[in-house]
Amino acid sequence: MICLTHKISENYCTIWLDSYLIMLDTHYHTKEKLAAIRAEALDLLKPQQEIEHEFLKNEEFLLGLDWGIPRYGHPEGKILYHIAEVLENVHAVPDLTEIDLQRLRMITFVHDTFKYKEDKGRPRNWMKHHAVYAKNFIAQYTSDKVLLDLVELQDEAYYIWRRIHLQ
Repeated sequence: MICLTHKISENYCTIWLDSYLIMLDTHYHTKEKLAAIRAEALDLLKPQQEIEHEFLKNEEFLLGLDWGIPRYGHPEGKILYHIAEVLENVHAVPDLTEIDLQRLRMITFVHDTFKYKEDKGRPRNWMKHHAVYAKNFIAQYTSDKVLLDLVELQDEAYYIWRRIHLQ
């Protein structure tokens, strides 16, 4: 077994364990830090629905917003910044119904927020995938089957594209 550790910032370190890369958040989140994350999220995400405000009161959700560093596919770094970018795209879609706008906003808020909890071990435990965590989280707030399915299956199109084009 090969294990190498490398500090990449004040709050993150990477660990190579055999051939698997693991990124750890080594930052301790105090109540003050969580309040700062929430304030930044309120400013950037501009919650519109009561459910979005409720998300921003949840500690696990706030931890997820603060997770991430600039990396391939996500140069913006933190999940919070990714969500802000995706929300801009959502609001640029013409002629959305109000219900579709609300659903897309909720999906955007939750889908990637639980990446910090995802198990990347091999073999993959797909019950510990960020989309499953996101679905379980949002299921505490809604029983909308369409919304729950979209939250869970959002990455499937990408996985299919990747399998076809990167073989």
